[in-house]
Amino acid sequence: MSKWEETQIKDFGRVITGFTPPTQDLKLWQGNIPFYSPADFRDGVYCLETERTVNLKALANDRIVQENSLMVTCIASIGKIALAQKTGISNQQINTINFNEKFDPYYGYYLIKFNLNKLLRLSGSTTIPIVNKTDFENILIKHHSDIKEQQKIARILSTADTVIEKTQDAIAKYKAIKQGMLHDLFTRGIDTQTGKLRPKKEDAPDLYKESELGWIPKEWSEGKLSDYFKLLKSGLSRLLSEQDIGLPVLISGNIQNNKIDFSSLRYWFKKDPQGADTDNFILDPGDILLCFINSVDQIGKVAIYEGFIRDCIYTTNLFRIKASEKTNSKFLYYLLCSEVVQNEIKVIVKPAVNQASFTTKDFSKIPVPIIPTNEQELIKVKFEQIDSLIYNEQNYLQKLQQIKSGLMADLLSGKKLVSVPNELTTETSK
Repeated sequence: MSKWEETQIKDFGRVITGFTPPTQDLKLWQGNIPFYSPADFRDGVYCLETERTVNLKALANDRIVQENSLMVTCIASIGKIALAQKTGISNQQINTINFNEKFDPYYGYYLIKFNLNKLLRLSGSTTIPIVNKTDFENILIKHHSDIKEQQKIARILSTADTVIEKTQDAIAKYKAIKQGMLHDLFTRGIDTQTGKLRPKKEDAPDLYKESELGWIPKEWSEGKLSDYFKLLKSGLSRLLSEQDIGLPVLISGNIQNNKIDFSSLRYWFKKDPQGADTDNFILDPGDILLCFINSVDQIGKVAIYEGFIRDCIYTTNLFRIKASEKTNSKFLYYLLCSEVVQNEIKVIVKPAVNQASFTTKDFSKIPVPIIPTNEQELIKVKFEQIDSLIYNEQNYLQKLQQIKSGLMADLLSGKKLVSVPNELTTETSK
């Protein structure tokens, strides 16, 4: 029979609050003992390294963070947590649970993470949120009292984390490959005879020619960005509504990670009160949106519109770009994402007090290589293939995160005992 009980955190083990040794005493610092701070906590279960270290002289015997103890941020950035990989000390923002022999550290990590809402409720609404040690110790949490069952639950959740981390690594790898492709494919291109990336100029100089753009493949020519599009037009300038009053309006905030995010929309009247013809701003699939008025870090964001369940228009700080008849729209989108264009955008941006911008004239004149249509198609396909890999991994990651969320709700609340789902056992056996 399951042994579930509700006890205070102080019953899990000894709770200590961190401290910072005098920084002016250099003899206490730069040893080989971790000095943990919230800034050192990453996404993993353990805190693997710290920015600062101390030596043995800095240790206070009554406030040592033991190996495998759980550190919880209780001042300012409330709720950041990590297990200590090594014995050390922490700063005063952290309360640490040095678990007793009845509590599994891994289980404790997941249990506290699942119950962070209780900690956040205690932090109040002050300028600097804080949960003092006494309040932290007295938080009531339901948990399994059998350490073997705790370890079983922790193994299941750890398995989920392992698969999630592998998937995140795969996404990061594919994104890094894509970044390399954005450089190589717009400087070296694809040999249409072999379907492969051209050798570097150093390895095959006969395949290249010198130009104002630098060395480019012989089949390419010099041109300007406007050679690739037939329409460049900014959107409608209106005080938009959050209520659905007619047409969804895409703004720069809807461009996230080079994709259009429809989860948060603004709206405007289909029949414009100021007399504009909104039909002139309705987007077509294949249109490219690029931010040209905003803060400097937002300038140059780009996405391709692939349609929506309703007609959409766009706001005045976005350019709508239509590819020319001899240009593949997806190819142009990837070109605009590349450093070939993005670096030039940084050059033409004109900072202002409130927001930066650049002009249609300067944008149109950005120097770019003119790539033959048949090679554009090959380049587009290469990018679509890597985007498909990224998309599939991101979908899988979302599914895994939902599985883990369900597991935590079941395993850490005592609702039911759950075994490792097939999705996780299949993946970890690879």
